[in-house]
Amino acid sequence: AYFKGICWFGFNNAYKMLSDLYAGTDSMTKDFPTVVWRIKSLGFNAVRIGFNFDTLFQSGYDKPYNMRCAAASSGALVASVTPPGGRGWNGSPPQVNGRCNDGIPEDSVYSRFLWACNHIASQGMYVMVDFHNSGKANQVGDLAFRDVNSFINNWEKLVKDLNANPNVSGKLLIDLINEPDAYNIRWEAANGNPGLTDMYLRALDRLYPACPDCLFVIEGTGQSAAKANWGDGFITNQTTIKEFGGKVSDATPFFEAAVTKPWINQAILAPHIYCPSSSKAIDGFRGQELYDRLDNSFGGKIRAPGYCNADGVCHQFAAVVGETSNNFWTGGQNERDCWV
Repeated sequence: AYFKGICWFGFNNAYKMLSDLYAGTDSMTKDFPTVVWRIKSLGFNAVRIGFNFDTLFQSGYDKPYNMRCAAASSGALVASVTPPGGRGWNGSPPQVNGRCNDGIPEDSVYSRFLWACNHIASQGMYVMVDFHNSGKANQVGDLAFRDVNSFINNWEKLVKDLNANPNVSGKLLIDLINEPDAYNIRWEAANGNPGLTDMYLRALDRLYPACPDCLFVIEGTGQSAAKANWGDGFITNQTTIKEFGGKVSDATPFFEAAVTKPWINQAILAPHIYCPSSSKAIDGFRGQELYDRLDNSFGGKIRAPGYCNADGVCHQFAAVVGETSNNFWTGGQNERDCWV
């Protein structure tokens, strides 16, 4: 599959729903089905939804989203999604009869989450659900290195409930943990925290039987010394690792174990790559520099010939950029050359 998606957060913070539905004055931005229609009409085929379990499992919430609102005109909606040159749009804009967000569940945040995923998938788009902690230090059940069993149990419940929906089944991607560096997790166990290798292997062994057609998104970690940050960090070259004298965590054990697993063909690597206005990077973000940095992380056996199992069958990993952005700053050569 070819993914062209956006990230949409809210289930990992006080919104307790996909964010910013209070913006604007009419259904253009207030109505969830209308916003989803606009996303699809812009040519996207996937939505990455950030959440954490503390938010999902809250019994109540203080933000009702079913509200009175004006319907944006069809002309205004079409104009908002047709780029210069005119690509057209998909179908007709949703009709709003004086209310936005009719149908959003009001019994629990968890029901809202399942409903939102169902609606996006029902429009033919893929849904990537992403465990994305909001940054609080001790959220119960959320910090995976404090309670790995609870973390995996929560994931198993969520995956089973999502995959039971025929609209979502076949369109589900599981992003197990956003930017593991933020949790001080390395590939190997260290500093009282479990290793990411063990966490991934245990989680995927549980989740694959619950969703044998899911895609499992793998983010890297522990290699910021080699300028691999924000979910990058897949270096396995032993010469490179030795050069950093223990400052770079070794991803090799994960890949060697992964190629023996039945879920191997559904595992994809997903670094986050940011322009300097967001990342504050001063090098390694454009042209040959960017290629060399990513080749350092994705090169070697990951790229070719791949990691091989005991039967000599080798596997090369697919990759997708899980997050990217800039701050739309064009005042300097660095930002203008980002991605060039």
